[in-house]
Amino acid sequence: MEKPVDIFWFGESGPVWVEAAQTMERAKACVDALPLKTSGGYVVVDQRTGNRMSFEPNLRYRRRSAWRTEKATSSKGK
Repeated sequence: MEKPVDIFWFGESGPVWVEAAQTMERAKACVDALPLKTSGGYVVVDQRTGNRMSFEPNLRYRRRSAWRTEKATSSKGK
């Protein structure tokens, strides 16, 4: 089964692929289950649409910050 959504960790040494998921919602749930790290953040990318979600942990309160969503821009007319 194809899993078109990739999860990446962006830390001090650059991006690291973590795993793939079937949907953005499942990828978000996977990231929410991962432990908080001391630096960097996670990015979820849907390879079909180019849409992304990302967040950086709020280590001061030992919890996750709100997810940010970015829609891919259309390349029509270029």
